[in-house]
Amino acid sequence: MKGAPHGCDRKPVVATVGEMEHITKGKLMEDLRMVVADAEELLKATANQTGERIAAACVVLGAGIPQVAVFDTAFYANLPEVART
Repeated sequence: MKGAPHGCDRKPVVATVGEMEHITKGKLMEDLRMVVADAEELLKATANQTGERIAAACVVLGAGIPQVAVFDTAFYANLPEVART
């Protein structure tokens, strides 16, 4: 998509139901590699922005911000016995 904010110049692929029946594993892997490459490019292009924004928020909010950690134990509720050790 020319002119997209992340610099991607690839056109989106749109397939009909009939065309989707002919998509091969190789084509899916190729598409997945393109998605991963685009995601890596986007991450590299925006990685430094997060730190700047966090620093700016800390300046505005001050050092008195409580830090909180959450641990979701529900994930482990149905583990088989062998996985609990």
